[in-house]
Amino acid sequence: MPVSRGPKGSIMTLTLRAVSLNDLPLTQPITARFDATGGTIGRADHNTMALPDPERHISRQQAEISADAGGFVIRNVGSANPITVAGQPVAQGQAVPLRHLDQVRIGGYLLEVQNEAGDDSGATVIRRAPDLARPVTPAPMPKPMPIPAPPTPLGGATSA
Repeated sequence: MPVSRGPKGSIMTLTLRAVSLNDLPLTQPITARFDATGGTIGRADHNTMALPDPERHISRQQAEISADAGGFVIRNVGSANPITVAGQPVAQGQAVPLRHLDQVRIGGYLLEVQNEAGDDSGATVIRRAPDLARPVTPAPMPKPMPIPAPPTPLGGATSA
């Protein structure tokens, strides 16, 4: 499988984060990171992203994530359980692209896609400042202040 690369040749990674279960926030975070080797999602513990599902609404292996030249795709490999991506149903055997901030619904889980080589809007971008065209000359040193003469005693008397 070819390595999927983002801008300037960086290797792309994709993170899926479970946001909620049955529209309720999760008490324990569930996240999984996928690279060019891809991975799987399902209720079985051996999946890259294991989604606990005692009611068995999710297949042991429900979906596969893979990378291609265009980015990451998700394929529904579950037997009869539907999944949706960005509100669109994904039929068994069908594969669709995953885009940054897409929402994926598998069983009662709502997952959010974070494509780390994709959209960098809102990200802090640090760039090297351009080289200056001419060298900067330092500011001249200030001239020293003259030292004032010692004060003259009152009455002009001098000591002997």
